[in-house]
Formats: sequence, C-alpha cells, structure tokens
Amino acid sequence: MASIYFALSGDTDWIECSKYGNTVCSIPNKTAWMSGQKECNWAFLSCDRNFFVTDFIMPANVLYSADKAPTISPDIGSLSKSLEKLNLRNNWIGGTIPTSIGSLILLKEFDVSYNRLRALLLNSLLKNATGLEVLQAGHNF
Repeated sequence: MASIYFALSGDTDWIECSKYGNTVCSIPNKTAWMSGQKECNWAFLSCDRNFFVTDFIMPANVLYSADKAPTISPDIGSLSKSLEKLNLRNNWIGGTIPTSIGSLILLKEFDVSYNRLRALLLNSLLKNATGLEVLQAGHNF
C-alpha cells in the first residue's frame, strides 16, 4: 500500500489523513496512512474479517499540483484477491490506468471520474471483473 500512497502524492498533496502532510483525519475510527497502524485502520480503506482490503474509497483528497500529477500505481493489482470498490474520483490523477487493474477480478465498483487520466481503455482492462456493477470514468482529459 505504500507504493500506492506515494504514487497518489500522499506524501505531499493529500488534504487529510497523510503522515507527511496533513495528519488530521476527520474519518471516525481511522488513522493517517503510513502512521504505523495496520492498513485496515487507515483512512479510505475497509477490510474483510481476514484483514484483506476490500474497499479503497478516497474521493477528492488530493490537492492540485502544477509540479506533478498523482498516478495510480501498478501495485493496485496486488489487491486482486480482495478489492471490490475503488473510488479515486476527483483527485487530479494523471497518466494512464495501469494494466494491473485488469487483475481486480472481484471489482464491483470503479470510479476514476473527474481526473486527468488519458487513454481510458476500460473495456479491455476490466474484462475480468465480471461482477462490475458501477463504472464511472467520465470527465477525464
């Protein structure tokens, strides 16, 4: 999860719940990322009873930076056996969606709308997510 955090500019541009930036976390019963707590206690994450990350829901938490755009780390694919919901809406994310997204076979909800992503070939990337119910990717440029 550390590589995902740094790719999403967690060390510099998160509005809240970052160990290196604003450590204030308004999400009840959650801590800042990279805080030394277990990942299931980190803000924006939910886990199942086996402590596997099932939900990563972080809309509108990255400040705009002219210097660098946050990206989605290819390591997001390491959550392939558990991730059901991924919401990174409105976070100024740039670049392309990594092909490792295709390994998220349990994905039910996917929202990357209102970012700066290019080359959204989601049909081929998400073809293995046969239970996908919600797909939001509009308003990218």
